[in-house]
Amino acid sequence: MPDTVPRPDLSDASQKDRALWHMKEVGELDRKVALDEYGIGRLAARIRDLRDQGYRIDSHQDEDGIAHYSLVAEPGETGGSTPSSGGATDVQTAEDLWRALPEDSLARDYVALLARCAQGDQRVGILEDTVRPEGVSDWEAAALVGRDVTVEAITDCREKLCRASPLVKKNGHRKGSATYALHESLTDPL
Repeated sequence: MPDTVPRPDLSDASQKDRALWHMKEVGELDRKVALDEYGIGRLAARIRDLRDQGYRIDSHQDEDGIAHYSLVAEPGETGGSTPSSGGATDVQTAEDLWRALPEDSLARDYVALLARCAQGDQRVGILEDTVRPEGVSDWEAAALVGRDVTVEAITDCREKLCRASPLVKKNGHRKGSATYALHESLTDPL
């Protein structure tokens, strides 16, 4: 179906803003449209930037493995879950998040690890490199979560939590890897 939405001059807009405009005004965005129409070569990175800013963006892959992105809610909005959001729920508080996580799930163990970090009860590293981080990278979480799990499983778990709620956020970097932490509203013990 052809795009009939009139386009403003987006030449001075950042790639992130162009992608956001498309999702708001036109709808679903994939990498081909992003590159051909907006000059966005790394759409997944721009989507991650928007998610880090609190935008809830749903993604799904078509039968060819192409990722398609659509805006669910802007920062501060409480967009409802959608069938393709991988089970996203409307989470607003620490109690909501904790209740939404199944007992004995990797997600619950991961959130508990992030809570220990927020409370200063978790050490990362060995010997003189030991730190008490506010957040952990995916590879650190895989080593610390308390179960035999791969880094890919932690990454998948974190991405699902980030889609479900803005309460798990990018925290910074340590040793070249992004770290993730609980939102400030979740720093009380769970």
